[in-house]
Amino acid sequence: MNRLTKVEVNLNIKRMLTKSDKKFIEESIEKALMKNNDSLLKGILELFNVTNERIDSVEGKLTKRIDSVEEKLGEKIDKVLNRLENHEDRIEKLEDKIYPTTISS
Repeated sequence: MNRLTKVEVNLNIKRMLTKSDKKFIEESIEKALMKNNDSLLKGILELFNVTNERIDSVEGKLTKRIDSVEEKLGEKIDKVLNRLENHEDRIEKLEDKIYPTTISS
């Protein structure tokens, strides 16, 4: 028994097909590929939309956290500045006690 390879079988089938058969097969394959491409494109766009929504959600949460941290840091900085002013006032009072100013007439 003579065994044919896949290539030989495919060649024999191609020889047996008419032009209209070939055209029908090509058009069917083309339609199937286009339909598949459309499905893939829709899937990709859906993934992009979901990704964008997630990014927006994370960005919103991060913005709130950053604002909160900035506010807390601002409050802490104000406290430190107030303490520095208090220390400067205390130092001035001590200097006045230690080095009293003499008024010369």
